[in-house]
Amino acid sequence: MKFIHRNFYAALALACAVALTSSAARLNAADSPYGTLGAGLTAGYHFTKSDGPLRPVDFSPFTGKFSTEILASPTTGLAAEIVMYTRLAPGAPKRGLYTMPADHTFLVMKGKMNVQIGTDEYVVSANSLVLIHPAVPVQIWNTSGEETDVFEAVAPIASSDLPYLMRPTTATKVDNAAQYVFSAPDLGPMKGGVGHEGLNERVLASTDNGSMHILERLDDVLPGGGGPPTHTHEEDQLYLVTAGTMTVEYKGAKYPAAPNTLVVLLRGVKHANTNQGDTVESHVTLLMPAQPGGGPRGVAPIRLSDGKPVEGKPRQQ
Repeated sequence: MKFIHRNFYAALALACAVALTSSAARLNAADSPYGTLGAGLTAGYHFTKSDGPLRPVDFSPFTGKFSTEILASPTTGLAAEIVMYTRLAPGAPKRGLYTMPADHTFLVMKGKMNVQIGTDEYVVSANSLVLIHPAVPVQIWNTSGEETDVFEAVAPIASSDLPYLMRPTTATKVDNAAQYVFSAPDLGPMKGGVGHEGLNERVLASTDNGSMHILERLDDVLPGGGGPPTHTHEEDQLYLVTAGTMTVEYKGAKYPAAPNTLVVLLRGVKHANTNQGDTVESHVTLLMPAQPGGGPRGVAPIRLSDGKPVEGKPRQQ
C-alpha cells in the first residue's frame, strides 16, 4: 500500500527537524535521566533504569491508568529516536489529541487499543501497527476490561523535549485514516538458516508503505537460525524479544536476551543475533532513522565484519 502524500509528510518532517533545535541531548524530566515527565499528555511517563545493550521492560504494578516507560532515547545513545513501552489499564480514558513533528508508530503487543486518527476512531488488535505521520492528530486509550500494551517508536526527533514534541490539538479530518492501520500477515511456513530468510520477516512499516523514518517488522527465528553474520548498520537497530531467548553478539561478547527485553544496538557497533535455544525465538525489529533519501527498501544496508557491503533484499507488504 502506498500513501499519496508520502513525499509531503517526508518534507514536513524535515522542515520540523530543521525548525527545532538539535542541540538538546536529553529528554526533559523531573529527575533526568531516570525521572518522570510530569502531568498532562505525559503523565505516567518514566525512564528505564537500564542503559546497557539489554534493557528489561518494567512490568511491575503501576498506579493510575497509564504507564509509559522510555526505554531508549538520545539520553542513552540513540541518534534521533525515542522508543517506549506503554501500558494502558482497563478503562484507561482519552487524554486528548496531539501531534508530533515526526513519524510515530504504535504496535499493539497485548489486548486491544482504541485509537483516534483525526476524527475517525478504530479498535486495533495485537500484532497490528498504527503509523502516524507528522502533524496528524492522534490519541490512544483502552475501553476493554483488560490491560493493553503498546510498543512505540518516534523518529526523527530534533528536540529531546518530549512534552514540547507532543503538541495538544483538536480533531481535524484525515483523508482515508484507515490507511494508517496495518495488520501483520500470517506467519506461514517458516524457513531456517542464517540470514534474512531465516528471520521470516513480516514488515509492518517501511518506505514501501510510507514510513520514511522507521522500519518495523516482526521476526520469528527457528532453533539454530538467526540474522546475518556479524555486521554493522548505519542506523540504530533495536529488538524487542517477545518469545524464546535471543543470543546477542555485541562488541564481541554474547548475551542471552529473554522475553520482554529491549536489545539496543547502536549504529556502527558490530553485532549479530541467533537462536541457540530449542524453541522459536520471536522479536520486533526497529531500524531508525531512515538513510538519506529514504531509499525504497524493506531492510537497511548492512556491512559484514569483513568490510564487504551487502544490501538487504526488500520485503513486500
